[in-house]
Amino acid sequence: MAVVHSKPFEEGTPAFVPIEYSVEDIRKSVPPSCFQRSALRSFLYMLRNVFVFCALGFAASKLDSWSQSLGRSSGVTDAGIKFIKICGWIAYWWFQSLTLTGFWILGHECIHRSFSSSALLCEVVGFILHTITWAPHCAHQIAHVRHHSGRAHMEREEIFVPPTRPLDYAEGNSSTSPTDSIVEYLEDTPLYTLWMLLVQQTIGYPGYVLFNCTGQPARPMGTSQLNPYSQPFKHRFYGVMVSDLAILAMLCIVRKSVKVFGFVIVVKFYGVPWIGLNHWLALITYLQHTGPKLPFYRGKAWNLARGALSTIDRPFLGWQGRFFLFNIAHCHVAHHLFPQIPWYHLPEATEHIKEFLGDHYVYSDKPLLNSLWRTYDSCRFVDAEGDVVFYRDKKGKAEMVCTS
Repeated sequence: MAVVHSKPFEEGTPAFVPIEYSVEDIRKSVPPSCFQRSALRSFLYMLRNVFVFCALGFAASKLDSWSQSLGRSSGVTDAGIKFIKICGWIAYWWFQSLTLTGFWILGHECIHRSFSSSALLCEVVGFILHTITWAPHCAHQIAHVRHHSGRAHMEREEIFVPPTRPLDYAEGNSSTSPTDSIVEYLEDTPLYTLWMLLVQQTIGYPGYVLFNCTGQPARPMGTSQLNPYSQPFKHRFYGVMVSDLAILAMLCIVRKSVKVFGFVIVVKFYGVPWIGLNHWLALITYLQHTGPKLPFYRGKAWNLARGALSTIDRPFLGWQGRFFLFNIAHCHVAHHLFPQIPWYHLPEATEHIKEFLGDHYVYSDKPLLNSLWRTYDSCRFVDAEGDVVFYRDKKGKAEMVCTS
């Protein structure tokens, strides 16, 4: 089938040819052993995460006294002791936020039943892990399954859906109001980019859960993963209510903890790592699904394989990404193609998929902060029409186009 892009071929811009393979074609390249799941192995990984979480918490509880003892025995000044404490707490927040993110990811694996072949076990474990990371399990499960089944489909995608602009925007022919002109001017400034990224990385994920921010724009006003009456979730009304009650229980636990231990202690030990969790989730999901060379589809141009391959593998945080984040970013292409493959088999599956796909496999090893800035700068909108569209930057330039 010929797929036509809405804009004519731009000189010097690489041309994209959509794949003709099906998911089943790609599946044949992956050994059957990669699809084998072990509940015991999954629980061992989860227990490892629990151990790291507890060990970090214990170390943090001793951090101030250890710093004082080290300072006195080494003759370090009070300023030096304070510096040691600050460095210690920063290290704790970094690694504990990754550990919390690991719990969320293991809950996400339960959604796909890659944690175990038992649907009941996956449901129970996923519910617990998502609740302790403040994710409403039932609604998140629905939204995430829809994300996988509609990845890169402009009318069905659930997260980071590209905004659209008229076809003549790049030529400067679009009519804009004075207010729109001011906004467009501000969009060209680095300060605006910095501000938008700070917002995305701090409250982006809670905004998505609570208000469908960056979600599917076709959803009606009031869509929220906490609202059982929301159109996407009302068919699971009671499941969403149970998830809401679990979140309410978490709120009560935190409130009780504040009364017992004090507000500052709760913020230091749990609050800051949870903010870090939101940062990592926003960063991972944004950089996995957004890029100037990732296509988005409309209508019959889309199919499951094309959508799944509109993702990027990144060596996210090196060994830390593999250890704490269970290969979620290193092997995201394989995960989207075959979400039932457990994370410990994804590296092997990825090697076979890379060999099969060739140039259709998308990978980036650019530094994370560089990638975040460049991606936001070069991925502002897509054309409002067209079967296959790519992101354009603020000046309307695309790095890739699809021709018939």
